[in-house]
Amino acid sequence: MKRFLCAALAVLMLVLPACQKDTGVPPVTTDGAQTTTAPQTDVPQTTAPVSTPDTTAAPPVTTQAPDTPKEPETTQAPETTAPVVSTPYVNPLTGLSTETDLSGQRPVAVMINNIPIACPQVGIAEADVLYECLVEGGLTRLMAVILDYKDIPVLGSVRSSRDYYLDMAQNHDAIYIHAGGSPQAYSEIYARGIDYICGVNMYTPNTFYRDPQRQASMGYEHSLMTSGSRMVSGISFKKYRTEIKADYTSPFVFDAENCSARSGSEALHLILYSSAASVAQFIYNRTTDTYYRFQFGDKEHIDAATGEQLSFKNVLILYAPTAAVPGDASGRIAVDTVGTGKVVFMVMDGRQEPF
Repeated sequence: MKRFLCAALAVLMLVLPACQKDTGVPPVTTDGAQTTTAPQTDVPQTTAPVSTPDTTAAPPVTTQAPDTPKEPETTQAPETTAPVVSTPYVNPLTGLSTETDLSGQRPVAVMINNIPIACPQVGIAEADVLYECLVEGGLTRLMAVILDYKDIPVLGSVRSSRDYYLDMAQNHDAIYIHAGGSPQAYSEIYARGIDYICGVNMYTPNTFYRDPQRQASMGYEHSLMTSGSRMVSGISFKKYRTEIKADYTSPFVFDAENCSARSGSEALHLILYSSAASVAQFIYNRTTDTYYRFQFGDKEHIDAATGEQLSFKNVLILYAPTAAVPGDASGRIAVDTVGTGKVVFMVMDGRQEPF
């Protein structure tokens, strides 16, 4: 849990002009009564609407952040000199100090299922960065970017690719791991020459396996799992590069001491509407200085590997225009991630800073 407490969640709040009435997506709401409406886009209003479940959007039932027990009262301990722990390296995905030099290592980006029947997921608390973005049916999918992945016991369930996640994975020079995908995703994977491992349309011995308990309770399509050693095996089998490319520049710049978010307005409770079916909440806990995540309204988002609720140090909220993919029988959407744009909010330390 230690690494995940300081990880970031990047949420793409998607502008759906074909499905909304002149307002883009619903606003991001905070307890500080700050409301930001998605910017207008040039996506034609004649675009066929993205299919969503027949669900009525109602205000989610909110909940309080988990109580943290107080430290027991103790008598003053004798004065001692604490040992100095030297951690000379920094994880380039989190900005945290580490005993291992990870700067030259290439991360993986793993597609993770995120529908109610497939929850809880396993191992996602290992993510350094967790992306969430809308897919068809008004649901969202996660992509876990992990730098030090070799010793992860279990991770999954692994799900299929969409082409716009490739942009996010390539931002980190990541090896892309998924199970199947849309025609648009495969077309882009081949065209870009992306290093990928697919659990459906590729042979890599021992990279994936089916969890029999999840298969019995959740269904076959929600049971595909992997692990750190299995990903290492698949990457070795494909002979992919494991060092970060020489000309790589990280999209993240860390400056904890002078972070501008500390001067922003208060943001103790975020409610993010991706669709009527996908509403997430982030509630700030002053004791841990992190945001606890709830989804599908008021459900605690739990990692089954730890039994603990996911929490985040940083939440980045971005907007991107979308449209229905013409002629796609599955109702898939296209997400425009290329071009000029901005982070609408960066949220940390109980405060928000618009960009």
